[in-house]
Amino acid sequence: LCHLGNISHVLGQAAAPEALVPDSPAVRGRVAGLVSALGSSDWGEREAAELDLVRLGSLAHPAVEEAARSADPEVASRASRILERIGEPWWTRER
Repeated sequence: LCHLGNISHVLGQAAAPEALVPDSPAVRGRVAGLVSALGSSDWGEREAAELDLVRLGSLAHPAVEEAARSADPEVASRASRILERIGEPWWTRER
């Protein structure tokens, strides 16, 4: 799970309450931008995107899981590494 402080850092300190809702347009847009940045030509941008996606944790899981199947080897590799770091989302675990 991600922590509120990490979410605020990634989404911006002034994140509106709706920006913290997992399926909100703000979260989906931010996650999509970060996933796209995994394939950037700039190494620093790729690294920052990877770190931010890890910080978002379960909020980013579905998009990162899809990115792990990307035809771009850099995106797929980074996404797979992110998935290893954030683990399985809590809502998919067996009780």
